[in-house]
Amino acid sequence: MKKIIIINSIIIIILLCILDVFFYYKQSDIEEFDIKEYKFFNSPVDFKYEHNKDMNAGMNFIGEKSPLFIIGCSFAYSYGLNYEDSFAYKLANYTQRPVYVFALPSTGPNETLKIFSDKKLFEGIPEPEYIIYLFIENHFSRINSRIYSLISPQIRPFYKIDKNYDFKEKPCLNRYLFLSHIYKYYYLNRYTYNYGVREEKKFFNIMMALKKQINKYWKSTKLVIIRYDEANIDEPFLFDKSFIEDIENNGIIYYDADELVFGKTGERMIGDIYMQEDQHPSAYAMQLLSEKLAEKLN
Repeated sequence: MKKIIIINSIIIIILLCILDVFFYYKQSDIEEFDIKEYKFFNSPVDFKYEHNKDMNAGMNFIGEKSPLFIIGCSFAYSYGLNYEDSFAYKLANYTQRPVYVFALPSTGPNETLKIFSDKKLFEGIPEPEYIIYLFIENHFSRINSRIYSLISPQIRPFYKIDKNYDFKEKPCLNRYLFLSHIYKYYYLNRYTYNYGVREEKKFFNIMMALKKQINKYWKSTKLVIIRYDEANIDEPFLFDKSFIEDIENNGIIYYDADELVFGKTGERMIGDIYMQEDQHPSAYAMQLLSEKLAEKLN
């Protein structure tokens, strides 16, 4: 009987290994990365933020004016651009202020709240006048997704936010065990790629919790949300008017990037001149946005 159990256990492990490899190859096609780069059987780890100080700009202006913070994902981080073409660098030049970059590629609202939940962040940095969150539609998907991707298997932070906008991080109950990648594959496709879902209420709650957390330490700091076109598509994602009214009535400043740059002309920052090949903002787009935003904030 013992021999049968051992043999069956070995067979099950072999089958799971085969399935594991099969699903990873299948997922690599979806994510379009070379499976040779991937280490099999690695378990996801919790999200951990490390500040890339090399992306900060205008440090020579420290002490002259209140700084600005940039938060969000790769769009705010200026992924794919040279430092001199980045959002932070341009904004520092136009405002003559130091600009701290707390944005991180592939992240969203949950990770931003995680970054500012660490009270150590508020130590040793001058109080900013504005914290600028650059929003793209995919952030709705990232509110719900549990894991970044196979090539970067980190677990996104999740929060329970009460009616007073106090928040508490929820433990991840679906941490994947060894050889449980069939479930991981299911979770990736169900949650990580759930595009086209509007989550204004969840986003509103996270932004209000973020504002409350910021103003706990920096009472005069203002939170700014800028909606930015995610891709070169015909129909832009636009927030409902009621959503914009709600956030403005609660002390958050809201701008639409297209209206900020072009006014109410209907013109949009899409196409080759405004986007890199991978559809991240171009240097020219960052220049226009920085210039117009500096005018508004000043």
